[in-house]
Parts: sequence; C-alpha cells; structure tokens
Amino acid sequence: MHFIIPRIFRRPGVRQHRFAAAIGTAMLACGWCAPAMATTVQQKSLSDLVKGAELVFEGTVTGSTVEPGPNGSGARSCFTFQVMDVIAGTPPTGPLTLCFMGGEIGGRHFVVSGMRYPTVGEHGIYLVESTHETIVNPLIGWDQGHFLIEADPA
Repeated sequence: MHFIIPRIFRRPGVRQHRFAAAIGTAMLACGWCAPAMATTVQQKSLSDLVKGAELVFEGTVTGSTVEPGPNGSGARSCFTFQVMDVIAGTPPTGPLTLCFMGGEIGGRHFVVSGMRYPTVGEHGIYLVESTHETIVNPLIGWDQGHFLIEADPA
C-alpha cells in the first residue's frame, strides 16, 4: 500500500510522525470496525475430528425449539436427538439436546453465516465437540461433524 504524503509533512520531525501515527490508527480502526461476513472453519481429517469429539453417536433428530441466547441476547436453536448407538464417549442418560446459535425468536431472525442446522427426522452420525458448553455449533468442525444416513433408493 502506498500513500502520497503532502509536502507539509515531508520535512523530518514531529509532523511526519503524527501523520504516520494517524494513518496507522485509521487503518487499525477500519480493520476492527469491519463487520464479519463469513465463517471460516479449518478442514480436519476424520481422525482429528474423532479425537477432538467429546461424543460420537448415531441418532435421529426428534424435535426442535428456539430459545433466547445466553444472557437473553440473540437466539439459539435446540435439537433433541434419540441416541441409537454411542460410538465414542459417555452415553447420555436420556434424550440428548444440542443447541446451535441462531434462529427466529420474537419475530427477529438471528443468522450465523455458514450454519447448517439439523432437521427433525434426519438420521445420522454426529461428532459432538461439547455437550455442556454454550458454543456457536456443538458439532466439531461444524458440517465436518455432521454425517447423514439415508436409505438407498434401490
């Protein structure tokens, strides 16, 4: 990046340093004020995903609700799963509920870029990063921890 420095600031001394400081401050402020418009998730191998998962299970989504987010801000969509088989981790004692940030509550939409929510009735293998922490997406690696099982139409 190149800047044209006005003649008044070309003399060595305080003015040149002030100009550089002002430009640097403006660049930093613009970078911090820019809204985030995308979600980036590091691609991981299946082995790394499983190693980082607290729970890996086969199950079916049986229900969904939307509730206020933590501290009453935003919304989160919560999905209840019937766990059919635990592949790794501690089996839940009953139905398992996982909550994802985003959803519609009180006529307001809260969107998380790149989020793919489970749907009621879907059947799959789910790699869960955390069953107890409030995080944006409880599945490890977002979509990377979400494997659908579908019947072969043939």
